[in-house]
Amino acid sequence: MAVFTILVDRREQKPWLFENYPVDTKEVTLETGDYTIAELCEYNDEYDTCVPSLAVERKSGPDLLQSITHEHARFRREIVRAEDWDEPLQIYVEEPWGTFMNNRGFMDYRDVSPAQVNGIVTTMGRKYNADFNFYSDRQRAEQAAFDKLMTWYRAEQYSPASP
Repeated sequence: MAVFTILVDRREQKPWLFENYPVDTKEVTLETGDYTIAELCEYNDEYDTCVPSLAVERKSGPDLLQSITHEHARFRREIVRAEDWDEPLQIYVEEPWGTFMNNRGFMDYRDVSPAQVNGIVTTMGRKYNADFNFYSDRQRAEQAAFDKLMTWYRAEQYSPASP
């Protein structure tokens, strides 16, 4: 039995499926992020888009590198859309931080140094309303996303009703 529904951005390339979790998923177009819950979204009829007030952005390791280098301007615009949120945009990376800092695996073929990755991620986290989180693998990142979404869902369920 599903406890709540996770909204998944339909443009997500390799979405988490949240199988074996007590949730349903629904594909929508999210203005910002890749995952949120319905209780945290307003629907924009004009653009057929859900506008969240909190969200999780999923990144594989190579995708993060692409986002902070070649697609930096686009990624920055996405993060800036979360500027007024009560909590930072949660960016969950399916790769441990050590991979980036030790120049391992996919980092071997990138034209970016560990110091540059560290500088960009640190600056974006400080300058914008973004929180970068690194996990040992895809499964742990999905679990952490579920935990965060469940926390937001519970907070919404128990928050005082608006006047």
